[in-house]
Amino acid sequence: MDFVSINPTTGKEIARHAPMSENDIEDVLAKGARAFAEWRMTSFDDRAKVLVGFADALEANKADLAAGITEEMGKPTTQAIGEVEKSAFLCRHLAEHAGAYLSADTLNINGDEVVIRPDPLGLLYSVTPWNFPVWQMVRFAAPAIAAGNPVVVKPAPNVIGVSKLVIEALAKVSPVALYQALIIDHQQSDNVIADKRVAAVGLTGSERAGAAVAAVAGQNLKKVLLELGGSDPFIVLEDADIERAAAIGAKSRFMNTGQVCIAAKRFIIADKVYDKFRDAFAAEAEALKIGDPTESDTFLGPMARADLRDIVVRQTDESISLGAQPIVRGGPQDGDGFFYSPTVLEAAPDNAPVACQEVFGPTAVLYRVKDDNTAIERANNTAYGLSAAIWSGDTARAEALAQRIDAGGVFINGFSQSHPETPIGGVKISGFGRELGRDGVREFTNVKTIWKTAL
Repeated sequence: MDFVSINPTTGKEIARHAPMSENDIEDVLAKGARAFAEWRMTSFDDRAKVLVGFADALEANKADLAAGITEEMGKPTTQAIGEVEKSAFLCRHLAEHAGAYLSADTLNINGDEVVIRPDPLGLLYSVTPWNFPVWQMVRFAAPAIAAGNPVVVKPAPNVIGVSKLVIEALAKVSPVALYQALIIDHQQSDNVIADKRVAAVGLTGSERAGAAVAAVAGQNLKKVLLELGGSDPFIVLEDADIERAAAIGAKSRFMNTGQVCIAAKRFIIADKVYDKFRDAFAAEAEALKIGDPTESDTFLGPMARADLRDIVVRQTDESISLGAQPIVRGGPQDGDGFFYSPTVLEAAPDNAPVACQEVFGPTAVLYRVKDDNTAIERANNTAYGLSAAIWSGDTARAEALAQRIDAGGVFINGFSQSHPETPIGGVKISGFGRELGRDGVREFTNVKTIWKTAL
């Protein structure tokens, strides 16, 4: 069965992509294995040249890549351009710093010299999502390539066109098959994971997809990296800059039409400033322009697929039926495309979907709390643990609270974001392992000890 790409702005079909044959898959894996045999022996300087060339190629094709993102998943063009630029920046950062991230440590133990070095692990398999179709591909591949590992990727079915452009950009500057796409179904994907030439697997996606991939990887004793969903808390204390917190919080929740793993989703507000924050946040949500994603002032485009919008509609409606109170009642818009205007709820019970599930769309929920301890209890009252934010005029107080939050990252007086220098990943059902930063670059390496006994 072909993979069908639908333009979420118009609801019309863009393209169809046939799954690869078994011979095609074998050709990709064989090329990847040969690439590893050669690439693992290259110097950091040679890898840096390829990464810089990759960055150059992404920037040279920025307009086409951004247009593809907008057409295939509905992201406003201005945000799509930023996604491509960020991807190129990551490549340049790694070209400059990967050598230091991957440097060996040397110890002296009883007169013996011991070298601990992170060596390349092998051909890697990556399953990428659709919400950041360029960034997610580059975020996995660039560190892996910097560490000496080639990659084969299964892109999300609705953004195959963009994925091919990313693959072509690297192919122009790569001496070997460092990055190849696999257009395959779930059963074929399981077979790839099991293939002896694949050393490890990475997935960014839902916890359901992560559990399925991890099960197959575990059966085949393969290392796996999972960056899964989040229901990230955004805590605002009484001494915070309320107007700024509301403005930044709204952008964090509704950017990319709410389709961001590390977006703020549950807003936990101190009782003394709750009303002020609620009114400011609601005003920010209502002021965001929703519409044609090609227009420069559009902040919210359509959701990426009709079924994704249906899920958010169900989660929101069920939460209201269970007692959540609408502050801003948006929802699906009439007409072509998969548009959904922002919705803001408050006082949702713990069993409401907006409280206990990841809502991957533009619905936010607000909670009133009496003190810091209650705020932390509310923040940690979730199966997820991806990221969090705390707003306070007292950064020492915020930092002390941050240590009590169960999450892979906590941002003080800002919003959750990924950056080339810092690791990203989660705990609990938000996954395990890290991408980016020194930890992420070393994630898919063989930490090898070379012990040289003194003669």
